[in-house]
Amino acid sequence: MNIPEDHIQVKGVVTGTQIREDGKGAVTIDLWLENDRIGITTPAEATVLLPLRES
Repeated sequence: MNIPEDHIQVKGVVTGTQIREDGKGAVTIDLWLENDRIGITTPAEATVLLPLRES
């Protein structure tokens, strides 16, 4: 558990990418909060949708 006095960092790593059928790019990220007392406190996963670059 995080408390107000903790120093917190958000960290993450990209775990996957794909091009969806609707033409958008999808990036899957494992992310977490880390504090200086106990380490990882809040693991999560997110998917971010992005427009594709035109070449």
